[in-house]
Amino acid sequence: MGKQMRSIGCAVALLILAGCADRSEPFSDLEGTDRMRAELDQIASQAEADPTPYFHLNGLRADQIAKQLEVAEGPEALLLRYSFANELLYAGRTRQAIRELSALIEAVGDNPGGIRPENKALFDLLAISYLRAA
Repeated sequence: MGKQMRSIGCAVALLILAGCADRSEPFSDLEGTDRMRAELDQIASQAEADPTPYFHLNGLRADQIAKQLEVAEGPEALLLRYSFANELLYAGRTRQAIRELSALIEAVGDNPGGIRPENKALFDLLAISYLRAA
């Protein structure tokens, strides 16, 4: 029991010491609301520069993919078009997503009667788009 108590005591001491460590933060000289404003401004700047990691910025992500589509070719372009339509739908641009998905289905040569496991995701997303538009 004595070894166990010493181990627990050491663990508690390490936690206390870790909590007292110097944490130099970039906004440490600011207080309250000003600090929060500075942090949010920094996040917004990062998101505008690269919206990829921010799953809720679908409009910016769709715009970024649209730029990539200008130079993409072949299978990469098809995958990007699917991602583009997906981001459009999530951004609330439902009608634009429907147009993009319909054009993509036409581009790959599929029709509504030709649903297969390989292309089912296209038709699923198109169906969701129509449900959202209703």
